[in-house]
Amino acid sequence: MKDGLTTAGYCGLFCESCAAYIGTTQEPERLGQMAKRFGRTAEEIRCRGCRSDTLSFY
Repeated sequence: MKDGLTTAGYCGLFCESCAAYIGTTQEPERLGQMAKRFGRTAEEIRCRGCRSDTLSFY
């Protein structure tokens, strides 16, 4: 997912600046923190971009 087409989200955000994307690809401890805040599991927060098969719950 290094090209701009797959990391530009449908929501208008750049995936590589999203906390869920960063937590999934670079900083797994961030997913745990987000999961606590949202009352979800880290697996539900995991996201590789909305044009991928691994999507966050939101």
